[in-house]
Amino acid sequence: MSAPKSTPGPWEVVPAPENGGWLLLIRSQTFLDVCTVDGAETDGLNEANARLIAAAPDLYEIVERYVARDGASGEVDTELHRDARAVLAKAEGK
Repeated sequence: MSAPKSTPGPWEVVPAPENGGWLLLIRSQTFLDVCTVDGAETDGLNEANARLIAAAPDLYEIVERYVARDGASGEVDTELHRDARAVLAKAEGK
C-alpha cells in the first residue's frame, strides 16, 4: 500500500464563526484550511463529522500499521485484514 496523497496531519477542528460550522486546520507555521463543514446545527452532527475527518490521517496510519504487522506474521486471510486492506485501498482511490 502507498500512502494517499493528502495533506499530512495533524489536523484539528475549530469553530468557524462566520457560518457556525467547523474548520479542519493543519498546524504549521501558519494555519491552513483543509476543508469546512458548513452550517450551524444543534444535534452535534457537523462537529462529529468534522472530528472524524480530522482523525483520518491518524486512522489511516494505524490501519496501515495493522496491515503491515499482520502481513509480516502471515495472518493475511482474516476478514478483518481483508477489510483493513479494502479501507486503505479506498483511501488511496483504488
